[in-house]
Amino acid sequence: KAKVIYALEPYSKAFEELTDNVRDFELDKIRPYRLALSNYNGEGNLVISEGRGGNKLVAGGGSDKTEKVQVKTLAQFIIDENIQRVNILKIDIENTEDEVFTADDFKEIANRIDFIIGEHANEEVAHTLRITGFNFIRTPRGFYAKRKRSNVKN
Repeated sequence: KAKVIYALEPYSKAFEELTDNVRDFELDKIRPYRLALSNYNGEGNLVISEGRGGNKLVAGGGSDKTEKVQVKTLAQFIIDENIQRVNILKIDIENTEDEVFTADDFKEIANRIDFIIGEHANEEVAHTLRITGFNFIRTPRGFYAKRKRSNVKN
């Protein structure tokens, strides 16, 4: 059973829905954060898609359909929250997984993650995950990466 579930959502409307559900259904193991993951720490602009989902983070200026959001690297989030072990990382960030896994500081925390499920990974992501101790496997709907047994710490 999960002790804690960290749920990151940068889009204000989806974040509000998430926090309402956490409260209404008394999901006390879920900790919601209004935050985007990328390859830098700071602020970004979330370009809002007309349909459901598909929002994109951009570092530059916004338009009428953007929201300012806090941005962190995965490593910075894990360090800030003092997370020692990530059993499962499920990531769906609109085809920008490469920015998260190739961030300069990802290698510092990669050994804290046991299993990753994602939708998009280019060859650079696959390579980074392999050299940081994961078996990388493409699937029809994305990829998963499982920490090699010899590297798993209890």
